[in-house]
Amino acid sequence: MESKFQLSDVVGAVFQNGNLKFFDKNHLACPIGNRVKVMDLKNDASHILDCESNFNIVHMAFTKDASMVALINEIGIASLVSLTMNSVVYQRKVGKNVRCAAFSPNNKYLAFGMDGYIAIYAVDTQCISPEPLRLLSRRQFANMSSQTTFTHLEWSFDSKLLTVSSNSHIQRVYAPLKALPRFNLLSLSERSEVVGGWFRRDQTYDVLLVTKRGLLTEYDASLTPGEVSTPLDDDQTFKEGRMFYKFNEKAAIYDKFESQGRPNVVSAAFSKPNELLAIGFENSEIVIVKLSMGMHVTKHLNLNLNLRIEAIDLNDHLLAFGTGRGYNGALYVWDQRSEIFAVKQQSHTKTIRTAVYSPLGHVLATGGDDGLVKIWNSESAMCIVTLKGHSAPVTSLCFTENGNAILSASLDGQVIAHDMKKYRNFRTMVTPKETQLEHLCADKEGLNCIASSQNTFEIFVWAIETGNLLEILTGHTAPITALSLNGLKLASASMDKTVRIWDVTRMENEAIQFGKECVDVKYSPDGFYLAVLLFDSAVHVLSAETNAEIYIIDSKLDMDIGWQKGNLSKNSVEKNKSYNRIEFSPTSKLLLVGGQSNNFSLYDFVQHSLIRRFRLTANQSIDGTNPRFDPLSYHSQQIDASDDENEVEAISAPGEAKKDLSLRKFDRPSIELTEFAYNPTGRSFAAVSTEGVMVFSLDKRRRFRPMRLVEGATIEKAQELLDKREYHQALLMGLALDDKELVEKVLVQIPTDEIQTEVQRLEDQVAVELLRYLGANINKIAKVRIHHYLLICRHLVFQYAQTFKADNTLTDAITSLQFFVKSHKDLLQIIESNKGLIDFELTQRQFNELNREMREMKPAGA
Repeated sequence: MESKFQLSDVVGAVFQNGNLKFFDKNHLACPIGNRVKVMDLKNDASHILDCESNFNIVHMAFTKDASMVALINEIGIASLVSLTMNSVVYQRKVGKNVRCAAFSPNNKYLAFGMDGYIAIYAVDTQCISPEPLRLLSRRQFANMSSQTTFTHLEWSFDSKLLTVSSNSHIQRVYAPLKALPRFNLLSLSERSEVVGGWFRRDQTYDVLLVTKRGLLTEYDASLTPGEVSTPLDDDQTFKEGRMFYKFNEKAAIYDKFESQGRPNVVSAAFSKPNELLAIGFENSEIVIVKLSMGMHVTKHLNLNLNLRIEAIDLNDHLLAFGTGRGYNGALYVWDQRSEIFAVKQQSHTKTIRTAVYSPLGHVLATGGDDGLVKIWNSESAMCIVTLKGHSAPVTSLCFTENGNAILSASLDGQVIAHDMKKYRNFRTMVTPKETQLEHLCADKEGLNCIASSQNTFEIFVWAIETGNLLEILTGHTAPITALSLNGLKLASASMDKTVRIWDVTRMENEAIQFGKECVDVKYSPDGFYLAVLLFDSAVHVLSAETNAEIYIIDSKLDMDIGWQKGNLSKNSVEKNKSYNRIEFSPTSKLLLVGGQSNNFSLYDFVQHSLIRRFRLTANQSIDGTNPRFDPLSYHSQQIDASDDENEVEAISAPGEAKKDLSLRKFDRPSIELTEFAYNPTGRSFAAVSTEGVMVFSLDKRRRFRPMRLVEGATIEKAQELLDKREYHQALLMGLALDDKELVEKVLVQIPTDEIQTEVQRLEDQVAVELLRYLGANINKIAKVRIHHYLLICRHLVFQYAQTFKADNTLTDAITSLQFFVKSHKDLLQIIESNKGLIDFELTQRQFNELNREMREMKPAGA
């Protein structure tokens, strides 16, 4: 039974806070809460790094070779993450309010900008030292207080100088590691806050500055890097031989393009190789400046969003920027060559309430409190389209059986049907009287849809084709909490401690009484069982045919309630918390149970035993995720230690139902799971929570590449391993060295009867690399021993089919192998068709030879 689900992606979370970073040409890293999402822009895919922080991430810094990233959270803990092993290798508290960080080009040092000072740490990227992050120095500049905020750090090309930008109107350049003979601290004054400062070119110390008021300033260094390191002459004073900066050029960016007023600059990024400068403004405008063309504006983008450009980054052909924060966050990627948006993603502007997979599992639909329905690609986690029409929160979604339409219910009292081909609203179903609809389901034929009212305790049945109301089912005396349909049988759960079984054709019902309030009900996909979840977290399993109780799964003891603000003890929380959602797997063998907890459980429905517990998040920025009660933390949270009026928590007015959870000056949002959605393929499921729609999959691609960790990989050592018949290690070395001839040599020498064993020993990622190698080289290396290579391909596909299926970067390799196999099948057909002709020719030749021999044996004159 497959139960090794892993978090593979978070749908509905695109950009919330922090910075954006291209760590190669096609991969963009974006922090979402306490995790980092990596987007593969070339292959239209995304994934979540396995590591997570205990608090929201506010900044990321990558090494130059993208082998390691430093993640800094909001309480000042820095985590060193190895992208090779995809795991956290070291954590350390570096300070409070870290605003920026940067690795040196030689990957040996890491600089942090905090309130009032700069900290320099030595970094061991090989993680050989017991302390990979070691403090070297701290520097607090003159005329700077703890209120000074550093906005940007940049190392020089030789890792000797550091330029520091801040809101103090002064750009500083200094040598953080050791004193240079001709260099001391230099300060460059500006008229407004410095947003960003960069070393202009490689092999020089020239500086480029961008200020909040839109001024671009260039300063030229008086000495070259080689001259700065040269000791002073005997007759030369430091003042005479020191390096200084001289003004070169200044330009107002507002004079380069037409803008609505003079908005402040809030973010900027510089691409040194192609001398492009991207500047983001507070009114969602962006300009791209080509410095080699005399500070010429090559592109001006106006999004008209009235949102700040919070983060920005660019490489040689892509520009990425994030707007807004929290639920208002959006992510855009602009292709400078084609001048179109390669990515344009925005999540729900309020909490996501519900989600559902399409019948084929290729799309995932979500509904939120903003009244929108969004359709996401389940493979790439990209939003395909946004469906509008509701004026109140969307509470439930369902697809028709054929997947041609999606139905959405809302608190505005409407059920809207959208066509999944043209994404148009083709039917709107309303109730006779104003009411709020909460739960929704549709029959397999796609003829009728059924929705329950939140405040009148009624169930409405409509004909989808005409939109006419067919029937109103009454009988419940308390809010209806769930609906489930099995053929012509409809089960409805209610807080009146009953589950009613309705015959949709006869409109008759049978009430099943329970001792606690019923919070969810589900028919198993095979139609044999009915599961009812009660308020005490007990799952009662009934026979779908007789409604007789079979057994009970008590999940209360499997809950892990986290401490929440305002609760003095854990027991005070447990009294009012319970599991309130269940979901069957498509095979009816697994059952998911979750709700008002940071964890949820997976049960073996046949053996009614717990298989595994999942944790939603370790993010303690969200209430209810810390399993331990800390009295000191509790009392400190009751005190307002800030004098800033913008940070004072707003007091809720009496009767106020909703708050904007994207604003952190309100109480922290609480962790909660509101819905499950199982993929019809059974290979993944989605859990709708406060953090977004978290997708857990069996086919999660592993980014750990064992061939990168092969120490001392050489051709000679690989040959020694090959002579010892250690084919697995030799193959790893061949792939690590990217030596095609060595890989071919290893594959050829594997005995035919050992191919299956050697293939089974491979790691998933090694199998992916081997398949990619075979796809690129099969036509060259398989000119002989064709059967041998076909056996390797056959065992690879049989053993790692699900891994290959989940990796959409293997399309070219699989296509190449298919052409190779097809060409040999075509050749085999030609051979088979010619086999009869060849047999005839051989038989005819034998017959002619026999006749000749008989003529020779015949006596002369006979």
